[in-house]
Amino acid sequence: MAKRKGEMISMMPEINNMVRFVYKASSQNLLGIRNILLTKTRGTATLNSFFLGYFPKQLKMEIARNGSLIAAESGMTLSYGLANAQDRGSMFIGPGVQVYEGMVVGVSTREKDIEINVCKAKQLTNNRSAGEGVSVQLKPPIALSLEQALDFINDDEVLEVTPLNLRIRKRYLSSLQRRLMERKIRDS
Repeated sequence: MAKRKGEMISMMPEINNMVRFVYKASSQNLLGIRNILLTKTRGTATLNSFFLGYFPKQLKMEIARNGSLIAAESGMTLSYGLANAQDRGSMFIGPGVQVYEGMVVGVSTREKDIEINVCKAKQLTNNRSAGEGVSVQLKPPIALSLEQALDFINDDEVLEVTPLNLRIRKRYLSSLQRRLMERKIRDS
């Protein structure tokens, strides 16, 4: 909770070897904490929150996160393109999903954003080789909840919420616009 700028108010022992922690923290910094706590405690943690009032704006938490995997072109995702992208990080989408340029399709294993072509099809040739007909094994995509998606986005990303989907995309969709804005921010 220190990374999330939470102030510990009390820590009390409870029955069954449990401990109750009471923190005071801003709602903005609590986004995503429920899933993290449940994962780390294997479902044994209980999290309750309530509104204390309005306070001066607190510092936003600075949590380092890896870069995004960004769709380089619009189209339908294909297994071949996703298999190549899987080597660079974890995916948020599976095959057969409509994507557009600038859409975040996964999280990278590196710090920087990486543009990838998830719509890439396997090249068809008349030449045959051994092992060519091997099927592609894809890891299941990570399904983000609304809270996880809000916790995930950076300042240069926005969240699109529709009745059927949650999509994260870059604020500037085209690669050229993103590079121009990065240069403009770096120079100022």
